[in-house]
Amino acid sequence: MESWAEIARRIFTITGHDPSRVRDVSTEDYFATAQAPFAPRPHNSALDLTKVEATGFEPAFYTDQLADYLSPTPEAS
Repeated sequence: MESWAEIARRIFTITGHDPSRVRDVSTEDYFATAQAPFAPRPHNSALDLTKVEATGFEPAFYTDQLADYLSPTPEAS
């Protein structure tokens, strides 16, 4: 399982940006400076694939698809 900061760093790297610009921020620290109103955040936002995998479907790990998704598409001629 990866944190949102780790995912953001991966995206920064793939898109040619400096991943050191991404900072880890705890939920407590984030809300200490956030301005209301804001939606409550879940304590655990991990995606549970147990039910999907029980059907026999094997989803690709996101890192396998992320670079393709973020790569520029050729301009239509």
